[in-house]
Amino acid sequence: MSNLVWEQRNYTTYVTEGTTDFAPIATVQINSSMSTNWTDSYKPVLYGFHNAQDLRSLEIFSIDILTGMVSVEKSSLIDREILSRHLITVKARNPVHAFSFVRLLIIVEDRNDHAPFFPSQNSNIHSELKIPETTAVGTLLAQV
Repeated sequence: MSNLVWEQRNYTTYVTEGTTDFAPIATVQINSSMSTNWTDSYKPVLYGFHNAQDLRSLEIFSIDILTGMVSVEKSSLIDREILSRHLITVKARNPVHAFSFVRLLIIVEDRNDHAPFFPSQNSNIHSELKIPETTAVGTLLAQV
């Protein structure tokens, strides 16, 4: 029976809020040169998600069964404020039923969901703030 060895011991990748659907974010693969008894009879290696720390991760991401490429499936569900990291266990197996597991950590990078809006410089809205020299340190002068 073949011993399947991953190219990395663990995988870490990053995804940003607002990433588009089907965007590839990582590829997890078996290292064929380090796997024992590696011949054509042990191919193809098939990849799949085994489990996840939070089951919502399995709705958000998908994996290509033949290549191990991990992609965003439902980008609308990526929200750092709700779930900032996704820990998924990936399984690889070959036709003789040798299998191996590896962890994939996906870290969600924040995007400003509520960017401030300021009127353009050409608008008629202007404000000027005058501060007397005698103003005490820490005094609230204005609030936007």
